[in-house]
Amino acid sequence: FAGGFNLTSVTFPFSLKTIGEYAFSNTSLKIIKIHASTPPTLDVNSFKDAKNDISIYVFNSSLNAYQNAPGWKDFTNLKGMSVDLPTLK
Repeated sequence: FAGGFNLTSVTFPFSLKTIGEYAFSNTSLKIIKIHASTPPTLDVNSFKDAKNDISIYVFNSSLNAYQNAPGWKDFTNLKGMSVDLPTLK
């Protein structure tokens, strides 16, 4: 997604494990929603020069893990969100 200047938001799935080098550099990202309960591994440059500009929403139950995870703890706009998961029948 690097260089996707019109990219303003993205939602990552439960299965996300890693975000690679420069994956979201030179984008206009403002909002990221992450469904992964375990913080994905970040490269030091995954979100080059954008950490203060992006609001990142993670599940309330995972917020503490993200706030303490390498790379993620550097974001200034980590926020919790609630979700109603479907009931398995």
